[in-house]
Amino acid sequence: MPNLEARQVLFAHGLVAWCKQADYLYYLMLAVPPIAFSLDQTDQTARALLDAWPQARLWLLEGALGAGKTTLVQAFCRVLGVQTDVASPTFSLAHTYHAGAQRVHHIDLYRLDSLQEAQDAGMLELIFSTDMCFVEWPSRLPDLLLEVAGPTTVSVLLDILPEGKRLAQISTIYAQA
Repeated sequence: MPNLEARQVLFAHGLVAWCKQADYLYYLMLAVPPIAFSLDQTDQTARALLDAWPQARLWLLEGALGAGKTTLVQAFCRVLGVQTDVASPTFSLAHTYHAGAQRVHHIDLYRLDSLQEAQDAGMLELIFSTDMCFVEWPSRLPDLLLEVAGPTTVSVLLDILPEGKRLAQISTIYAQA
């Protein structure tokens, strides 16, 4: 968590948004200006994001249906060296791939309604592992943000732009009680 002086500077420059829920204060550290890219630039975008956040192991992907969450995860996996086809885990909830010695989890929370359901389905074990993990629809479980907030968590909000382009808004998430 940035210190108070750093937070004040970030707030003053509009680089931090915050919201309060229950007894927690969330800080969304807006790390870079939004990135616009075409679908044929998805692999380059994934490479740039992985290079920009080398410490990140948990990526939260949000966006409307068809915004490109699974497409971006497929690109992340190609860049990481996954050799098998990467498919949407909408119905299976999760897929695990291998990139050399590294395991990569792709999780879709769209069909879950509670942290208990995620726990029962084994999703939290994957999310809290030390493996690389890409989670679609994290907003389905807002309490999850409290649990995963930290410097190794990066949030990607995808929007659809005209002409088939995508806009990625990237932030790191911190939570403070």
